[in-house]
Amino acid sequence: MTSTVLVVDDHDDLRELFATYLRHAGLQVLEASDGAEALRVVARASVDLLLLDLSLPEVDGWEVARRLGRAGNDRPSILAFSGHALAGSAEAAHEAGCDAFLAKPASLRVVLSEVRRLLALRHERGDDTAEPVESTVVPCHLATHDRPASPAHLS
Repeated sequence: MTSTVLVVDDHDDLRELFATYLRHAGLQVLEASDGAEALRVVARASVDLLLLDLSLPEVDGWEVARRLGRAGNDRPSILAFSGHALAGSAEAAHEAGCDAFLAKPASLRVVLSEVRRLLALRHERGDDTAEPVESTVVPCHLATHDRPASPAHLS
């Protein structure tokens, strides 16, 4: 069965880039442009993982993570990312309910690797796990290599 990833970012070009790359990797992908829309999608669709920008309009990614965390064992895994990463961001994301954290800009290969890692952990434990795994931080200066400039580079 194909895993479903919800890509949540208010920047259309970045959201579409992540979505296209993940689809090319064989994942089913849904998209949301803000936190309120993300919560609506999760409520009506079977989502295995959120690729969640923490800086969103309306309901921000922090609040999305907290609300989904209150859902207990029935929540998707959360890979958070932010262009405003500071010391302690990964720990704060973990405390909010995120399973892993990446700093923007992140290499598409790094993002896909983290998505696959979190999905594998989720499937190993069964779909009902909500235990956060160790947070991962990829520093911005290390995460910019091998990043395709556009979705056209995916084929």
